[in-house]
Amino acid sequence: MLGGLVQVDADWRTLLQSGLPPFIHISCNMQEAAPIAWLLEQLIAEMKSGNRPGRNVVTSGLAQLLFVQTLRAYLSHAQNRDEGWLKGFGDHRLAIALSCIHGDPARNWCLAELAKEAGMSRTSFAVRFRNMMGVPPSTYLTQWRIQLARREICAGASVSETAAKVGYASESAFRTAFKRMTGMAPGQYREAAGRTFAR
Repeated sequence: MLGGLVQVDADWRTLLQSGLPPFIHISCNMQEAAPIAWLLEQLIAEMKSGNRPGRNVVTSGLAQLLFVQTLRAYLSHAQNRDEGWLKGFGDHRLAIALSCIHGDPARNWCLAELAKEAGMSRTSFAVRFRNMMGVPPSTYLTQWRIQLARREICAGASVSETAAKVGYASESAFRTAFKRMTGMAPGQYREAAGRTFAR
């Protein structure tokens, strides 16, 4: 048995967990099992080797790769009944649109542009996106922007800087969207996050 732990910041943890099933099983006969088995072998060998120079860096890197390869394997074989936004990255057309959103979240993406990037009609894209991701493309874009904004605010950026960085033309529009998504104004969120980190 080999056990492990992945530490993720609280906000990102909630986002990640909402996209994953409670359990992922990678069968040994899956094509994706080979790199996972290799990574496990390397991890075990590294842990048996004692205090070799760079051991912590190597084990940390291997663990991260193991996590990513497991997610890739899951996405390659996710069942239609599985829920969670992460499954959208396993759909090659939606993955293109998601890469556009993630690559340039400040851009004012419209449905027609994203559908064109995905090589689909507006209607087909909108239906497929909602069915797979659980929300319309515009809602997903807003959620992603606010997720990035949380990180910026916690890092000390001003509200106006954060608003511009995540694609809001006005600070008031950003404040409204932020409060709608988090239940708190940006300043309140910064204070609450500060108290959490201080503990």
